[in-house]
Amino acid sequence: MRRFRRIFLYPYTKHETRRWSAGNLLATCAIISAGFLGCGTTGREVGPDVVAVVGDVDITSDRLAQAIDRMHSGPGRRDARRSETIARRVLGQLIDIELMVQAAEERNLSQDPKVQGRVQQRQRELLLEELFHRGIVKPGSGVTTEEARRYFEEHHIGEHRRVRRILLATPQAASQVIIRLRGGEAFSALAQELSEDPETSAIGGDLGWLSRLSFRNYVLRRQVFAAELGKTIGPVQEPDGYSVLNVEAVRHEPFTAMEQQVRAVVEEEKHSLATFQYLESLAADADVETDEAALALLLGRLREAGAQAPELGRGEAGIVLLKHGAQSWLISDFLEAVSARQDPVEIIDVEGLRRYARRLFAYYALLPRQATDMGLADTERVQLGVRKTRREALLERLREVEVTELIEFTDEELRQYYERNRDTYVRSDKISILEVLVDDSEQAEDLIQQLEAGGDLEQLARRYSMRSSRVRRAGGRMQLMRPDKYGRVGFEASEADVGEIVGPVKTSQGFSVFKVLKKIPGYQESFEEARFRAQWHLKQDRAVEDFDRFVGRLRESTGVFRIVEPNLEAFLQAGPADPT
Repeated sequence: MRRFRRIFLYPYTKHETRRWSAGNLLATCAIISAGFLGCGTTGREVGPDVVAVVGDVDITSDRLAQAIDRMHSGPGRRDARRSETIARRVLGQLIDIELMVQAAEERNLSQDPKVQGRVQQRQRELLLEELFHRGIVKPGSGVTTEEARRYFEEHHIGEHRRVRRILLATPQAASQVIIRLRGGEAFSALAQELSEDPETSAIGGDLGWLSRLSFRNYVLRRQVFAAELGKTIGPVQEPDGYSVLNVEAVRHEPFTAMEQQVRAVVEEEKHSLATFQYLESLAADADVETDEAALALLLGRLREAGAQAPELGRGEAGIVLLKHGAQSWLISDFLEAVSARQDPVEIIDVEGLRRYARRLFAYYALLPRQATDMGLADTERVQLGVRKTRREALLERLREVEVTELIEFTDEELRQYYERNRDTYVRSDKISILEVLVDDSEQAEDLIQQLEAGGDLEQLARRYSMRSSRVRRAGGRMQLMRPDKYGRVGFEASEADVGEIVGPVKTSQGFSVFKVLKKIPGYQESFEEARFRAQWHLKQDRAVEDFDRFVGRLRESTGVFRIVEPNLEAFLQAGPADPT
């Protein structure tokens, strides 16, 4: 299966290793200057700092330099600016982006609800930031040590849990993982095999030690900190897919170790409180009316749904929840706003729902009007932020409309894809061992002597092993789902016979002594077993290929771009100053 190197200028999939490669093709063409010069028909005169023209857009040498610096950070970025190959490749990608933005505009995607929603959301955020910047909304003063300590104790911040995660693309795939976990397979091994999280899959899905400060989602935070050790949590729907989680250990940190983190959170909460108070004052000043019957109905539906989206009865979505003059806010408007926030708030009673609904209404309906009347929408910070978000939203929506939403394949095509990539869908060998991991060779030799004298390896593992508390509680039992990933331990376990005690084996973590309990040979997954993963992989591969073809057609069909060769040559020869 193909893999793509990271390209910062293009949208990316949930696979860090599967990135759009259209920029590579354009960059190859850009190296041959005649290829671009032949395409350009924009002959208007430009200044000496313009290195390329795309329609009415000038790409300046400063923008090119900044893009090169972003792609080539570190000590070598000064030399990267002088490289003609790099400069032409990056310039090609900048041209590519402008062509796509113009294509999105031609398709009227600026009026697309998804684009408009994203731009409006960012504008509201920027307007609120501007209110703070100008001192119109004022957060409380700094955080004292006593305030931070009280927050630490009241919210049990010192409790940390070590969590592992398996990220899947679909709920069906997550359910399959849960079935395999119930069948006794090791969580870390399944994470290495199946997780779509590029940052943690190679290390068994290990998210590290997490405190309550690590979670913005109160539902997920509650699940993790209420779970018993070793219990599977999920599937949990998150922005990047469906997660299956496991809590494998607990420890407690003192206040002194977390004081700075706690101070930052309390400061943020003061900021949020000032925002809430401002929004509530907007709603009060505007005399926003609340329909109490609609509020009670909505609270009931939210309680029935729990952490899921509530199911409404016939006609309930159109019930008016809030009213301001001639403007009405429906129950459906409230639920759309909550969904867009992606930051669940725990609502306990009618009063809590009333305040939350009024704040949301003020944020979505009253804040933009108030800030516009104050002239804040015309400030440079707000306008630049809105413009940047609009371009990003247009690019993303263009990719969806022209590529991802059009991808279809038959069951036969999926089966053929599976056959071409059978090596991807192989269950690796599985070896069960009972292991003790200790610091040094002397401790390992002492273990060997105790075993030779009749000692119980399981008891020794519980007493001495440096593995996680979950492994110690299991008496040192471990599943090596892919022995080749476990270094010397995996190699020696593969060579040993069932029942044989092996050790001491030097590892990066210490010295291992283990007994081989069981060996299960790997096997080829059937098409049905691999179906969900194959569907995901095929869609990602098709998206990359189709996106490349779309951008290629876009370049071939337009004649509105050219490279200003003399200015580009001057850029390369100038030897730009070190970037700041």
